[in-house]
Amino acid sequence: MRILFNFIALFMLVACNKSLELKQSDSGLTIELDKGQKAVIRLSENPTTGYDWIFEIEPKKQKTISVISSKFIVGTSELIGSGGIREYKFKAHKAGKTFIHGYYVRPWEKLDKETALQVHYEVEVK
Repeated sequence: MRILFNFIALFMLVACNKSLELKQSDSGLTIELDKGQKAVIRLSENPTTGYDWIFEIEPKKQKTISVISSKFIVGTSELIGSGGIREYKFKAHKAGKTFIHGYYVRPWEKLDKETALQVHYEVEVK
């Protein structure tokens, strides 16, 4: 019985700390995170075109989640100018609801939210 209890406790610990992985097709979903849990958003990107993913978290002065890292992962193609994956990691800090909005734009151009390729996630932290 004790072994079963230890297994369940270990499973719950791993499940609570597991990163939630999101992609472009998950846009529009409401996701639930526990305090301390991480979410990883992976989106196709090709920096050679000048386009980058930029993210906004609303409300702006919230303390529910924060970006902990952003990196570009080079694709497997050896062709010049080929794209890869932009990976953003967020961490949940305190209970609440917030929104993550991502826009695929050229940073030097004015953001047009009506025409930009975009993703949106609603995040509820428990």
